[in-house]
Amino acid sequence: MEKEKLERIILEKLNEGMLDGQVGGDFPALKATYRRIIRNGIPQHISIRPNEPEVVDKKYETTEEKLEFLCSAGWMMDDPDVNLYSRLYKIPLHKRKETHESS
Repeated sequence: MEKEKLERIILEKLNEGMLDGQVGGDFPALKATYRRIIRNGIPQHISIRPNEPEVVDKKYETTEEKLEFLCSAGWMMDDPDVNLYSRLYKIPLHKRKETHESS
């Protein structure tokens, strides 16, 4: 399947709320628990602290940001199209570091 066609399919699912929910497991830390979620079609990173409301640490609102999120975290989602996109187009960590260092 062409990359652009696959991107249209997964963005449509995302925008329609079909991918809403938690993505992967929680990341417990010393003072907070961190979680990836999709809420109302918008991928987010949130932090949860005891006795405090959750805090949205990052929202992925542009098309480019949404595709970046789905590419990096899509392998943890229960959707075959997103899994395929993540497997095919995820940039390996060492390549991401090289890209950022050269910018």
